[in-house]
Order: sequence, then structure tokens, then C-alpha cells
Amino acid sequence: HSLTLSYVKNIAQGLYGRAHAGLLEPFFAGVGAEVLYKPAQWPIGIGLDIHRVRKRDYDMWFDLRDYETTVGHISLYYDAGGMFDIEVNAGRYLAGDWGATTTISRKFGSGWEVGGYVTLTDVPFDTFGEGSFDKAFYVSVPIDWIISSPTHSKRRLTLRPITRDGGANLSSARKLYRQIEDFQNSSFQR
Repeated sequence: HSLTLSYVKNIAQGLYGRAHAGLLEPFFAGVGAEVLYKPAQWPIGIGLDIHRVRKRDYDMWFDLRDYETTVGHISLYYDAGGMFDIEVNAGRYLAGDWGATTTISRKFGSGWEVGGYVTLTDVPFDTFGEGSFDKAFYVSVPIDWIISSPTHSKRRLTLRPITRDGGANLSSARKLYRQIEDFQNSSFQR
């Protein structure tokens, strides 16, 4: 599925960085970096990520195909005091299209998360196909809720009408905010 080498560092107070390389996800391999500015007292975080990736072969071993691209996003994260979270990512996607994704979610004390997102890109509506843009609803279920054993693992179930190339994200991108949000969000401060 994936095989990566990652390095995460607290560069300065409120400034975090991550670099990783390898088989980043089932479909792409490459190198990437991410920087996040998120002081503990702020409900807002600002991030930047960039990746140079190449498509993996269909057997999902170590062979690579000819398709190569650069993807990157500027991201804004907002924690509305435990009521909901908003994330806006704007930049270049895997198919070379430019656009933005807006995600609104709600995290509950039990660890469950419910949310949805919408992605609009410069792919023309008639080319994109059904629905004209990417959208989905998701539920993130904490595994400890199912197996009654302490763990931070979660499984995300996504309801998406159709999958298209437009607005396709690299699944290993923008993980830094998720790593630090549990220690800096409004619930922790309360």
C-alpha cells in the first residue's frame, strides 16, 4: 500500500515541518514536504505543501509509469471551538487541474467525526461529467470504539457519488495538521 521515510520537526515555536519520500499511496510514489504555522493559542493554522510524484504501476510493487506531475496546496485550517472545523485547500491537483477544496467537519468527544467536502477545479463541467465537481460526505470511526482497546487509529468511510480525475488529491498530503491538532485544539485547551 505504502512505504515511506518521513521526518517531522518542530522548526520553531508554532512552526512545524515534514518531509517524506517513497511509495506515498497505492497510486503514486515520490517526494514531498509540508510546512505548517499553527501556534497553540490560535484557532487558525496556515500550511503549504508541495510534492513531486510519479504514477505507480498497476501491480502496486516498485515499478513506476510514465505519468509525472507536481502537486501543491496552500491550506487554511479553522477550529471553531469544538463546534466544527473548516479546512480550505487551494492549489494544483494530481491531474494538473487548479482549484480549491472546502471541508467542513464536526468532531465529537467519543472520537467520531462527520464531515463533507466540495472541490471545484478548472476542469470544465462538460468534461468532468456527472455532478460537474467532486463532493463527498464522510464518517470517521475510532477503532478503539469498536475493539474496546486504547488506540488512536481511525477508519474513514466516504460516501462519494462518483470518482473522477478532476480534483484528485494525494492521500498522503497535508497530514501534519492532523498530527498536532489533538494537542492544540479547543477541546484540549478547555
